[in-house]
Amino acid sequence: MMKVLYLEDNLWDRELVEEVLAKEGFEVKLVSCREELEEVLEKMDFSVVLTDLNVLG
Repeated sequence: MMKVLYLEDNLWDRELVEEVLAKEGFEVKLVSCREELEEVLEKMDFSVVLTDLNVLG
């Protein structure tokens, strides 16, 4: 199973993308800020990282 990390600060968008990806069989981890993204990336490996570029600043 492919693991996807998704960074998005908008709760509605995070939940929508998680629902769509999960229905397609992806394992999804959601984060809402850059700091959380960095913490998760230090501990886990992902096949794909999707980001809202505006959050990264």
